Amino acid sequence: MTIFHIVFAELFRAYGSRSMRESIFTIGPFSNKYMQYSVGASLAATLFIGLTPGVQQVFNMRYLDGREWGLVLGLACIPITVDELTKVVYRALDFGKRPLVNTNQLSVNSPVGKSSAAELREIKVGL
Repeated sequence: MTIFHIVFAELFRAYGSRSMRESIFTIGPFSNKYMQYSVGASLAATLFIGLTPGVQQVFNMRYLDGREWGLVLGLACIPITVDELTKVVYRALDFGKRPLVNTNQLSVNSPVGKSSAAELREIKVGL
């Protein structure tokens, strides 16, 4: 039961970890097809290990009844819920918001422009 809880909690949390400030509902849970493939593969492997009779004994696992599955899935939702509530606080406090940089104001004569140009010359000479 513990293995199922840990795996499901981490897979749910993976969806929430895609952004520090944006909610999973803003980004869209199905917007990254490769994430769907990896979550599906992880679920399939976990269910194979936990539900296949010969493999269960190797990992010292057993079948779960409906109450235990409810407990596993209910507890697995706690980390993603905490992450989403933390994002609400971050957005309210503007925590982690990056300032916008106007690249049109940068020039070759600015300190940033000079160091960048010098670095580019060094890179070209090094080749």
